[in-house]
Amino acid sequence: MAIRNANGLDPAIFLPESAFENLVIQQIIRLERPVNDCLSLVNEELRKVIHLVDIPGVSRFRMLEVEIDRV
Repeated sequence: MAIRNANGLDPAIFLPESAFENLVIQQIIRLERPVNDCLSLVNEELRKVIHLVDIPGVSRFRMLEVEIDRV
């Protein structure tokens, strides 16, 4: 609708930049929460995997272990 209104009576080959930008911004806003939720789930799974991986000898270096967990 925004593109049709921006074109007026003449059909345009190219989309008006402002109409296209508004549509893209709306879609980004709609995707923001699902993407953040997905990133949180991936982050949680990676943290779980890190705790399951046993790197030989790393337990001797407590600060390294803490830093690996932090990162």
